[in-house]
Amino acid sequence: MSLEKIVREVKNATKAPKRAFDMYFEPAIAWLAGQAIYLKAADEALNKVSQIVDKNEGPAMLGTYVGLGGLWFLYNKVVKRVAKSIYNRHKKKMEKVPYKTRKQLKHPRNREFTGMNRRSFLKTLGILGGAVAAQPVLKLEKSLSNFRWDGQRVLDAFAREQDIMQHQIEDFKRLDITPPSMAFKMPADLNLVEVRGSNIFSKRGKFLRTYRWDQIISSIEKKHGIQQGLIAGLIMRESYGNPLQLNSRSDGGAGLMMFQPGTAKLYGLKTHGDSSVTGRDRNHGLKLKKLVREHNWDYMKLSGLDERFDVFKSIDAGARYIRDMEKKYGTWDKALSAYNRGTPTRSPKNTEHVKMTRLYQEFYLEQLKNRGHSIDKGLLEELEVGNGLYFEFIRVRDDRKYVYKHMVIRGENPTVISSNFNKWVKKKKFKFIESDYRNVKDANGNYIGSKIFPEKPVYIVATPKKK
Repeated sequence: MSLEKIVREVKNATKAPKRAFDMYFEPAIAWLAGQAIYLKAADEALNKVSQIVDKNEGPAMLGTYVGLGGLWFLYNKVVKRVAKSIYNRHKKKMEKVPYKTRKQLKHPRNREFTGMNRRSFLKTLGILGGAVAAQPVLKLEKSLSNFRWDGQRVLDAFAREQDIMQHQIEDFKRLDITPPSMAFKMPADLNLVEVRGSNIFSKRGKFLRTYRWDQIISSIEKKHGIQQGLIAGLIMRESYGNPLQLNSRSDGGAGLMMFQPGTAKLYGLKTHGDSSVTGRDRNHGLKLKKLVREHNWDYMKLSGLDERFDVFKSIDAGARYIRDMEKKYGTWDKALSAYNRGTPTRSPKNTEHVKMTRLYQEFYLEQLKNRGHSIDKGLLEELEVGNGLYFEFIRVRDDRKYVYKHMVIRGENPTVISSNFNKWVKKKKFKFIESDYRNVKDANGNYIGSKIFPEKPVYIVATPKKK
């Protein structure tokens, strides 16, 4: 038997089974592809809901689940119809070309059925290749994992408020423990009893918890040429100074610098899990919460499993990131804004994140000065000006009232300015009667009212207290 005849017989013998295979294979692939697309779309829909909704995230996602369940029944009817159409098309082909045995295929009458359809095999290989190639894009395993954790999020949302509060209190107690292995790195003038006794949400409490890492912070700021106290202010803003801190919304941020998993990996930190999201990951935070509870908030174990919890490595990575943002966008305020949202806003100074970070930075430097540390006094004055807590003495009037000048910052009004002036007076330990909005004047001594504009001066008239 010639080689050509052998090849022809092999082709002929495989043609009918191949058509039978296609009759079941292609509808099955069409149905599975439809389910995969729906699964990915549902995952994205839940992600959008999670991003938009804040306080009632659990109930909102439960409602989304119900809606997606109804859509699935409608969508599945379309997918089944497509799969059935593919099946019927192949079935008709099989009826037209009945199965031939090897002996029948040799007969001259059946020569019209000889020769294998190469395009059919290429199509099958293409479908299989497409299915394999689509898996990394669709990330179906991650979507299935998200559905599981979304269910946990919904259950948590309907837990009793008393139980939720109790868990939060227990978590904060655990998080607030100072790792014994880091004691040698702490300032000699820091009393850990004082740290534990301070309110974690107060400026003083955040300062004391962040001050624990002052030696590391100051050395890294100098190493990377970062403005003094900027990293400390960012830590006070992001994590209250607790190295095992998790984002309150469980969006994936963790550690002193509150790094998202994707950004942490970009800066060389090992992270728990498979998430590489640089923005919000709705369920990564829940996995981290489970991780810290399983390991009983043990700093040594957790900092090895996820380096965002490592004090030195996380601060160094955060410093490199903020330095890169400053080089890219030109100012520290823009760098802070980019740190929070990926890219800076047009007016970073007007955002809550930048304002609060700068206030914490100023407070941190003030506390360092009070403890006898060397600080940049020019920077401190610059921060006071930028935070609206700077007032220049002008003169004493004939009625013995003091006049101070203040350059207006965008968003300020007479009430805000008078409030800030009272804070500044208290900080300077001056003895003035508390001022209100009526004490904010123009150059002629009249109440400024609505004639107040950014970067223009206003004057505060202060009355000394009687001795």
